[in-house]
Amino acid sequence: PEPVIEDIYAIWTAAFQNHLGLAPEDFNNYKILIVIPDLYRRAVVQRYFDVALRLMGFCAAMCHVESVCTSFGAGLSSCCVVNIGDRCTSIACVDDGLSLPQTRLQLAYGGRDVQDALFRQLCKINFPYVSTDLLCCFFGRTRISQADKY
Repeated sequence: PEPVIEDIYAIWTAAFQNHLGLAPEDFNNYKILIVIPDLYRRAVVQRYFDVALRLMGFCAAMCHVESVCTSFGAGLSSCCVVNIGDRCTSIACVDDGLSLPQTRLQLAYGGRDVQDALFRQLCKINFPYVSTDLLCCFFGRTRISQADKY
Protein backbone atom coordinates (compact mmCIF):
# COMPACT_ATOMS: atom_id res chain seq x y z
CA PRO A 1 0.00 0.00 0.00
CA GLU A 2 0.92 3.62 -0.39
CA PRO A 3 2.73 5.33 2.51
CA VAL A 4 -0.18 7.74 2.99
CA ILE A 5 -2.61 4.83 3.34
CA GLU A 6 -0.33 3.24 5.94
CA ASP A 7 -0.22 6.55 7.84
CA ILE A 8 -4.01 6.86 7.82
CA TYR A 9 -4.29 3.28 9.03
CA ALA A 10 -1.80 3.96 11.86
CA ILE A 11 -3.51 7.20 12.93
CA TRP A 12 -7.03 5.73 12.88
CA THR A 13 -5.96 2.56 14.69
CA ALA A 14 -4.15 4.55 17.40
CA ALA A 15 -7.16 6.86 17.81
CA PHE A 16 -9.58 3.95 18.21
CA GLN A 17 -7.27 2.20 20.66
CA ASN A 18 -6.15 5.18 22.76
CA HIS A 19 -9.30 7.29 22.80
CA LEU A 20 -12.11 4.76 22.46
CA GLY A 21 -10.47 1.69 23.96
CA LEU A 22 -11.21 -0.50 20.92
CA ALA A 23 -8.77 -3.28 20.14
CA PRO A 24 -8.01 -3.89 16.44
CA GLU A 25 -9.31 -7.45 16.67
CA ASP A 26 -12.72 -6.03 17.69
CA PHE A 27 -13.08 -3.68 14.70
CA ASN A 28 -15.04 -6.35 12.81
CA ASN A 29 -17.88 -5.92 15.35
CA TYR A 30 -18.36 -2.24 14.47
CA LYS A 31 -19.56 -0.09 11.61
CA ILE A 32 -17.86 3.20 10.73
CA LEU A 33 -19.13 6.56 9.44
CA ILE A 34 -16.53 8.53 7.52
CA VAL A 35 -17.23 12.27 7.45
CA ILE A 36 -15.82 13.80 4.26
CA PRO A 37 -15.45 17.44 3.15
CA ASP A 38 -18.22 18.99 1.06
CA LEU A 39 -15.78 19.33 -1.83
CA TYR A 40 -14.02 15.99 -2.08
CA ARG A 41 -12.13 13.85 -4.54
CA ARG A 42 -13.69 10.48 -5.21
CA ALA A 43 -10.32 8.69 -5.25
CA VAL A 44 -9.54 9.90 -1.73
CA VAL A 45 -12.90 8.69 -0.41
CA GLN A 46 -12.32 5.32 -2.06
CA ARG A 47 -9.00 5.05 -0.24
CA TYR A 48 -10.69 5.88 3.08
CA PHE A 49 -13.12 3.03 2.49
CA ASP A 50 -10.23 0.75 1.58
CA VAL A 51 -8.53 1.55 4.90
CA ALA A 52 -11.72 1.12 6.94
CA LEU A 53 -12.98 -2.08 5.32
CA ARG A 54 -9.95 -3.94 4.02
CA LEU A 55 -7.10 -2.89 6.31
CA MET A 56 -8.95 -2.25 9.58
CA GLY A 57 -11.68 -4.82 9.07
CA PHE A 58 -14.82 -2.90 9.99
CA CYS A 59 -17.96 -4.87 9.10
CA ALA A 60 -19.56 -1.91 7.25
CA ALA A 61 -18.76 1.68 6.30
CA MET A 62 -20.61 4.69 4.97
CA CYS A 63 -19.71 8.31 4.37
CA HIS A 64 -21.50 11.61 4.62
CA VAL A 65 -20.52 15.21 3.91
CA GLU A 66 -19.50 17.36 6.86
CA SER A 67 -22.06 20.14 6.31
CA VAL A 68 -25.00 17.72 6.66
CA CYS A 69 -23.44 16.06 9.71
CA THR A 70 -22.88 19.49 11.25
CA SER A 71 -26.45 20.62 10.63
CA PHE A 72 -27.91 17.42 12.07
CA GLY A 73 -25.55 17.68 15.05
CA ALA A 74 -26.93 21.16 15.69
CA GLY A 75 -30.50 19.86 15.35
CA LEU A 76 -31.20 21.82 12.16
CA SER A 77 -32.50 20.46 8.88
CA SER A 78 -31.68 23.67 6.98
CA CYS A 79 -28.75 26.00 7.58
CA CYS A 80 -25.59 27.47 6.10
CA VAL A 81 -22.38 25.92 7.46
CA VAL A 82 -19.23 28.05 7.50
CA ASN A 83 -16.08 26.16 8.46
CA ILE A 84 -13.20 28.55 9.13
CA GLY A 85 -10.08 26.43 9.16
CA ASP A 86 -6.48 27.46 9.64
CA ARG A 87 -5.67 27.80 5.93
CA CYS A 88 -9.03 27.71 4.14
CA THR A 89 -12.70 28.47 4.69
CA SER A 90 -15.47 26.31 3.31
CA ILE A 91 -19.12 27.23 2.98
CA ALA A 92 -22.07 24.97 2.19
CA CYS A 93 -25.81 25.37 2.60
CA VAL A 94 -28.01 22.48 3.71
CA ASP A 95 -31.73 22.30 2.93
CA ASP A 96 -33.90 19.48 4.26
CA GLY A 97 -30.82 17.41 5.05
CA LEU A 98 -29.21 17.75 1.62
CA SER A 99 -26.06 19.69 0.88
CA LEU A 100 -26.83 21.94 -2.08
CA PRO A 101 -24.05 21.58 -4.69
CA GLN A 102 -24.49 25.09 -6.10
CA THR A 103 -23.78 26.60 -2.66
CA ARG A 104 -20.52 24.76 -1.94
CA LEU A 105 -17.56 27.11 -1.89
CA GLN A 106 -13.98 26.90 -0.69
CA LEU A 107 -11.97 30.06 -0.09
CA ALA A 108 -8.18 30.02 0.01
CA TYR A 109 -7.87 31.85 3.32
CA GLY A 110 -8.62 31.00 6.91
CA GLY A 111 -7.99 31.91 10.52
CA ARG A 112 -4.23 32.21 10.14
CA ASP A 113 -4.64 34.74 7.34
CA VAL A 114 -6.98 36.83 9.50
CA GLN A 115 -4.41 36.72 12.33
CA ASP A 116 -1.62 37.76 9.97
CA ALA A 117 -3.68 40.71 8.66
CA LEU A 118 -4.51 41.84 12.19
CA PHE A 119 -0.87 41.51 13.23
CA ARG A 120 0.26 43.62 10.24
CA GLN A 121 -2.32 46.28 11.08
CA LEU A 122 -1.13 46.41 14.68
CA CYS A 123 2.45 46.85 13.48
CA LYS A 124 1.37 49.53 10.99
CA ILE A 125 -0.28 51.69 13.66
CA ASN A 126 2.71 51.20 15.99
CA PHE A 127 0.69 49.33 18.59
CA PRO A 128 2.85 49.58 21.72
CA TYR A 129 2.83 45.89 22.68
CA VAL A 130 3.52 44.30 19.30
CA SER A 131 6.99 43.14 20.28
CA THR A 132 5.98 41.58 23.61
CA ASP A 133 6.07 37.84 24.11
CA LEU A 134 2.38 37.74 25.06
CA LEU A 135 1.22 39.20 21.75
CA CYS A 136 3.67 37.05 19.79
CA CYS A 137 2.30 33.95 21.51
CA PHE A 138 -1.25 35.01 20.65
CA PHE A 139 -0.32 35.34 16.99
CA GLY A 140 1.78 32.18 17.02
CA ARG A 141 5.03 33.95 16.30
CA THR A 142 8.37 33.41 17.95
CA ARG A 143 9.96 36.63 16.80
CA ILE A 144 9.07 39.70 14.80
CA SER A 145 10.95 40.29 11.60
CA GLN A 146 11.37 43.58 9.81
CA ALA A 147 9.10 42.30 7.02
CA ASP A 148 6.26 41.91 9.52
CA LYS A 149 6.58 45.55 10.54
CA TYR A 150 5.83 46.86 7.03
